[in-house]
Amino acid sequence: MTTAKTTDVIKVRQPVRADAQTVWACLLEPRAWWSDDIDLDARPGGVFTEPWTDEKGRHHVTRGSVIAFHPPHGLVLAWADEDWRFGTVVAVRIEDKDGASQVRIDHEGWQSAPAARRLRLMKDHRAGWKHHLKALAKFAERRAAH
Repeated sequence: MTTAKTTDVIKVRQPVRADAQTVWACLLEPRAWWSDDIDLDARPGGVFTEPWTDEKGRHHVTRGSVIAFHPPHGLVLAWADEDWRFGTVVAVRIEDKDGASQVRIDHEGWQSAPAARRLRLMKDHRAGWKHHLKALAKFAERRAAH
């Protein structure tokens, strides 16, 4: 078994002013906070599909499958873009923090990416996770306020 260096793991944390149960329910509605055309079948063996367009106008699809499912505290996805010859793993964890929550993303497996693309892919994915977790936090906080 290979162990990834900490530099090969993207770690993103997002505080949320909503309890873990609310954040979990919102996580399962990615079309409300991520994208209108994303699919997530949140169950063991379920699939994740994200069509997207890069800055050059090229269309891509990111696919994943749920490899661990721990409601309301998180899930784990096998994750890869359609043109990758390697796979990564995304762990999403939701922790209770005194009536609020913290969402943690650990995205690993980057040591298998081609060296010439690794840093750019990691930078892009880190920025994407930060963006998406902020959107999830806003969605969950609005829901918690009602």
